[in-house]
Amino acid sequence: MADRALAIYTCPARNPRRRRLALVLVTAGCTTYYRVTDPTSGKVFYTDEITRGSQNIRFKDAKSGSDVTLTTSEVKEISSEEFQKNTAK
Repeated sequence: MADRALAIYTCPARNPRRRRLALVLVTAGCTTYYRVTDPTSGKVFYTDEITRGSQNIRFKDAKSGSDVTLTTSEVKEISSEEFQKNTAK
């Protein structure tokens, strides 16, 4: 019985329910959230993806949906709770 349980555990393809569970566990918590502050204006943005260029950063503001490009910025990684709290509509 232990060998069978081990085989099911090591080969989730044999059990679709376990495969879905494994996929959820692998993808859960993989998103990184950021608070981006424009030091010139003091405006704060929230995003989950930043593209860094040689002279700027680009991202989509989660609250407004706007594409933003900043030449100077302060970027801080934040928790999903802080992200959700500040982007709730």
